[in-house]
Amino acid sequence: MRGVVMKDFSLIDFTAIADDIIFFRRTLPASLKKQLPYLLNLQGKPGAYAGMFAMPSCDSEKEFRTLTGELIKSRAARMHIAGEDVCRIIRKLFISDSAAKSACEKAEQGMIERIYESDEKAHTKTGVYCCGSCSVSLWRNLLAGAYDHQEERLRHGLKELKSCRDGKGSWRRFPFYYTALALSEMDCPEAEEEKDYIKMRLESLVKRLSKASSFDPIRLALAERMLGS
Repeated sequence: MRGVVMKDFSLIDFTAIADDIIFFRRTLPASLKKQLPYLLNLQGKPGAYAGMFAMPSCDSEKEFRTLTGELIKSRAARMHIAGEDVCRIIRKLFISDSAAKSACEKAEQGMIERIYESDEKAHTKTGVYCCGSCSVSLWRNLLAGAYDHQEERLRHGLKELKSCRDGKGSWRRFPFYYTALALSEMDCPEAEEEKDYIKMRLESLVKRLSKASSFDPIRLALAERMLGS
């Protein structure tokens, strides 16, 4: 892209903008399309989790947050979630681009090997991976068509989620807003149970959320969307 050098490209910024476009169903701007080659160049580079997409040096000191605002501090979690996010974004916005599709497939090949290792240990098709935040990022990519046995893996994941209920409209291990975001993208009986479980909390959130935080508009829109407002 004219006027921009590779060292200035931010994977964190790119994924944040793209995920916002997907969530709000906005038109993909040409400026983001022009940055795609820089993103694809990060596939399999040193520092990439399981051969997915590495963060460039300009992102090393940046905060990494989910679309719904949860701060991810662990380096491994940052790299894994970023990789899942990029693959999901490619599947949602750029799958017709042959280079993007190829990079996505290569990135997911490394991750599926990790998933198969978890399958072997659990003696089943696992639906969770590492921590709660990493598991949610995996679910969202599964929902976009990644990997295999998507429905089975999601059912197992939701079973684990249900077992982590705290009785207060949240879950242990799983971040509330990010998990609710994934649930809003699901359409199965197990997901409906979890949506019913958090309904009262969502109703309360709609009443008190303001735009004081930069992430509150997304959280408010998510709560309203899930409540059918």
